[in-house]
Amino acid sequence: MPEIGEALAARAGLSWTADCDSRGTVSGGGSTVTREGLDVINRAVAVLLRRT
Repeated sequence: MPEIGEALAARAGLSWTADCDSRGTVSGGGSTVTREGLDVINRAVAVLLRRT
């Protein structure tokens, strides 16, 4: 899921930071997206929908 969120953010011209998912944690975090990441995904979808 972090990869998809990051791709959506990039497509919308938004930044996907290390705070958006847990891949940079000691455990590697698996596929966990944080609340901040969900907020970025939400904003990205809104931007992309306005473009259609």
